[in-house]
Amino acid sequence: MDRLAHGELNVQDQDIEELDANLAELTAAFEKASFEKVRCQDEVNRTNKTIELANRLVRGLESENLRWAQSIAQYREQEETLCGDVLLMAAFISYAGSFSKRYRRELVRSMWMPYLRNQKVPVPMTEDLEVVALLTDDATIATWNNEGLPSDKMSTENATIVSNCERWPLLIDPQLQGMKWIKNRYNSNLKVVNLGQKGYMDVLEQALGVGDTVLIENMEEMIDPVLDPLLGRNTIKKGRDGLEDQILAEVVNFERPDLEQLKSDLTKQQNHFKIELKLLEDELLTWLSAADWNFLGDTLLVKNLETTQDTAAEIETKVRKSQ
Repeated sequence: MDRLAHGELNVQDQDIEELDANLAELTAAFEKASFEKVRCQDEVNRTNKTIELANRLVRGLESENLRWAQSIAQYREQEETLCGDVLLMAAFISYAGSFSKRYRRELVRSMWMPYLRNQKVPVPMTEDLEVVALLTDDATIATWNNEGLPSDKMSTENATIVSNCERWPLLIDPQLQGMKWIKNRYNSNLKVVNLGQKGYMDVLEQALGVGDTVLIENMEEMIDPVLDPLLGRNTIKKGRDGLEDQILAEVVNFERPDLEQLKSDLTKQQNHFKIELKLLEDELLTWLSAADWNFLGDTLLVKNLETTQDTAAEIETKVRKSQ
């Protein structure tokens, strides 16, 4: 009887061992399946997140598509006319500074452009080219205006010449508008001297040694020969031309100071918008160019692009309203 019971116990023990083995096998299979499920779910979540980020990125850049397409078309056109445009701009920067608005236009439209077109091999150039268009932009001009430069075309041309000429420019500036702009632009980094003041050569030597900007005031017709290598021959005339808008502004300021103040406030606001919009557009391109190849997984990048795009759209709306 004991032997029979012992045999049955052994059989039960074997059954239990088999069941434990089966349970362990099933548990391992279950854990493996659970792990695979979690992995697949994580992959689904990552894919959905990538799709979401891709859609957000597409929506964020959708409004940029038109501007970039226009820029590409413009650049392709400029490839054909770049040589002639650069030649005209170089000539304008080098030789037109001393002339009035009328003679500047005559030089470009009636002399230089026909001359280039009538060559044996005509030089291609942009029709109705604004000679300073490739040397500046709205944001730069807005910055100049905020620094005190009058907003008329003549003043913008003069500032472009000053900012791009190779030799030091000589400003004939009876209204002192150019001097005001330069002093505001360079602020504490500007060294101002008069030829008659004591020790002005020491100031010049020190400024040249460290690369400071120098403004020499009250230049006379006869210039100390020692300054000839510094001054070059660039002359910018600030006379009647370009003053009509400024005189009109003074009249409006006298008759209706409220309107002139409103115009001034709106101009400053527009300048601020243009500057900020240009910075945002540049920031947008910087984010994209610096992005990793798998930028769709970069949540911070997409969020920054969305913020930049929303702010740019808001500024564009404000610019249109202020106009």
